[in-house]
Amino acid sequence: MKNSRSIPWPLRFRLLFALSVAALPGILAGAPPLSVQSIARSGAKVIVSFNGGTLQSGTAITGPWADVPGSASPYSTYTLGTMRFFRTRDNLGNYSVNAVGYVNINLGAGWNLIQNPLNSGNNTVAEVLPTVPEHTRIMKQMISGVILFEISNDYDQGSWRDPSMVFKPGEGVALYLPSPGNTTVTFVGEVGQGDRSINFSAGFNLIGSIVPQAGRLVSDLGYPVVHGTTIYTYSPGVGYTVYDYTSLFGWIPHEPVLTVGQAFWSHQPSAGAWTRQFIIK
Repeated sequence: MKNSRSIPWPLRFRLLFALSVAALPGILAGAPPLSVQSIARSGAKVIVSFNGGTLQSGTAITGPWADVPGSASPYSTYTLGTMRFFRTRDNLGNYSVNAVGYVNINLGAGWNLIQNPLNSGNNTVAEVLPTVPEHTRIMKQMISGVILFEISNDYDQGSWRDPSMVFKPGEGVALYLPSPGNTTVTFVGEVGQGDRSINFSAGFNLIGSIVPQAGRLVSDLGYPVVHGTTIYTYSPGVGYTVYDYTSLFGWIPHEPVLTVGQAFWSHQPSAGAWTRQFIIK
């Protein structure tokens, strides 16, 4: 006690501060938060780069998450299964500020209603769908509220006629696949977080969930259904399935269930917005 009291308080404060700087260089030097820096295509694989921590993956954006054994940046893996997402964690239970992933969507010959579930660069069609079968066609809704298409793009001789066409998350398109049988397209990118909205008009709207999440349209995905809403989902080779909502009877025949990347037609009595507040936990 005598020795400790002999050290003046200003000197003891300077010693404690110096020890803190030595023990916590990363924090006091302003080390960047954990983040998944990128996910990139490499043939049938994706390459995930991150700035530290332990890489985790999950087959749904809501988890469960598990450590990827022996992973180091950059981490390479095949695009297997329906989808897979990646984040990182540190030893204190902190997680990366973002997450990335891939989503495989199985397309049938003929028309398919799909939407982009992930952010990829500027979300141009060349970034979102860089490779599809020859003579694939994408058509977008020309006027909000009306089922009126414009032939927006064709894929011929290994490239899109208009590679700069934007295909942003939540925006539905009708994709025509000329090839017989099924084809899988892979979306790769970052999961959008925070307050995110899709605006819709009175009448018909071709849209999809802005969060890459499957489930019941209202109960799980938070769609703002009102009396008089009608939902049309489409399956190649089968056609449309119609779901009506009334305040008296609810859903007829039942609440629609969507898969990740699925687009649908919504007929709305009035304009509004589909807003999600989503944070990766």
